[in-house]
Amino acid sequence: MTSPDGRTPSATTWTRLEPQHTTPDERVGAAAAIADPAWLLARQWQFGEFHGSDGGSPASARMRMHAGALSGYRGRGIGSDLDRWDPYVQHTTPLEVLVEREPADPVDLSLRADGGRRFVRLLDRHGVSGYRQAFISRYPLPATTPDAPEHADSAAVLTVLAGRLVDGQSLAAACTTASGQPTVPPAPAVAAADRPAVLAAVTEFLSWWHSFADRPGVGGQAWVPTRMEHAFGVAARLGPDNTPVNLVATEYPGGTLDWYDLDVAIDGTWVPADAPGTEIVRTGLPTPVRYPGMPAGRFWEFEDARVHLGGVEAGRTDLGRMLLAEFAILYSDDWFVIPVELPVGSVAQVTSLVVADTFGVRTLIRPAAHGDWDMYRLAGAGAEQALFVLPPTLAGSLDGDPIEEVVLLRDEAANIAWAVEVRVPTAAGGSADRHEQYLALLRAAGDPVPPPVPGSADFDYRLLTGQPPEHWIPLIPEAHDDGLRLRRDALSRPGTDIPIPPVGELLTAAPWIAAQEVPREGVRVTRAWQLARWGDGSTHLWLSRRKVTGRGEASSGLRFDTLSRANAG
Repeated sequence: MTSPDGRTPSATTWTRLEPQHTTPDERVGAAAAIADPAWLLARQWQFGEFHGSDGGSPASARMRMHAGALSGYRGRGIGSDLDRWDPYVQHTTPLEVLVEREPADPVDLSLRADGGRRFVRLLDRHGVSGYRQAFISRYPLPATTPDAPEHADSAAVLTVLAGRLVDGQSLAAACTTASGQPTVPPAPAVAAADRPAVLAAVTEFLSWWHSFADRPGVGGQAWVPTRMEHAFGVAARLGPDNTPVNLVATEYPGGTLDWYDLDVAIDGTWVPADAPGTEIVRTGLPTPVRYPGMPAGRFWEFEDARVHLGGVEAGRTDLGRMLLAEFAILYSDDWFVIPVELPVGSVAQVTSLVVADTFGVRTLIRPAAHGDWDMYRLAGAGAEQALFVLPPTLAGSLDGDPIEEVVLLRDEAANIAWAVEVRVPTAAGGSADRHEQYLALLRAAGDPVPPPVPGSADFDYRLLTGQPPEHWIPLIPEAHDDGLRLRRDALSRPGTDIPIPPVGELLTAAPWIAAQEVPREGVRVTRAWQLARWGDGSTHLWLSRRKVTGRGEASSGLRFDTLSRANAG
């Protein structure tokens, strides 16, 4: 070897320190038994545990943050309008309700019947029950609606209720002025002496009717039918300077809304925010992160055996588990936590974090985006935007049975995608099983499969074989400027050219679906009523749409260009 200056040759030698034993068993040496204090000191020196350091332990931390409440909302789904938005008061409405709610289905006559019963009771309470039959005759509950799917149970219920109750929806429309104020309808005629009592009943009825279920405001709905997802934007103002921050969610499937569903808007989306921003200053004591199974900070120290980190198994695609193991093994004893309480429904940005150690040295900590760990920064945020988002979301809700269910799946044998209507809403407010309806149709029509035609040909060529059920809606791939689309098509009834349209709302509103929204594992989309309580004690009932992973591929039995041996006559 040569010296560092490249001129004088030199040789470097060292003696390795290791335990010696007199037995041929290698396990004795591998155990590293402590038998000599001098040897233990040598091992500590070899591992660098005697090196001094000028750094002190964190003694205090002062964090300064600019915060603001979410105070603006706009849906980006059906009928989205860039100029229409809703002021958002998060103390009165959870964010999931604001995003997922849709107008109450006008076909649902059960809700309209409930409203009629409520109004009749209010007439009795206010002493004007003599007008009951007049209102029933003027606003009768219909026996059915043109757009409602046929269902035997619904027809039986509506036959009993038709003409015997007031239609709550028609009455609410007739009793509301253009400015939204309650009024006595022009018909039926009400005597002047009874008008105050009828107006009181109408006012109480409208208050109940409009508060029965949450409905979208002027900001519009967030559901995007061509992607089967929600898209919306929220806004806040941060700090004394009221710096605007706009957050968007482009692929929220419904269910549980959290901070990682939001991104910083970089597409020019702008939602006004009314609430002014504030500044938060917190001083606290940094506390080392501790958890069961954490590796010890020193080599010669017994570790907690409740968690065996060496036994963590992770595949190449299990990135979350590998990151957890890497953090626990390599970075676990270098992290400190500083608790900071934020109001629910707020957005906060750390402007400075100063840590003072035991020697009195103050150090400015830069955002994590400047280092190796950058996992929790919102997409679209810059390096200096260390945003904390605490959305005003629900801890849980009561889920009703789905009134509509659609399964999107791929049929590789037929090289086509399908939208299968599993359940559809009925006129009475329930749901009908589309497969059971299809089986009932087959039983009523007899065997729809034609018998084989005798012939002398050895083989029979069919352009199309197999007839999928009528609730299977084909999705035909088409190239488009913005990517591949699956255009909604329709099958024909056997022996006719009459197309079979979808019955439910989910597919009727979607003329096409983006191809990437129908993966091989499939997709299940549902509509169901949800009920929850919020922090102010209010109760919220809304009709929501949610999207979850399906159960894989399926076969419809449809085949093209088949050649089979013909049946001999």
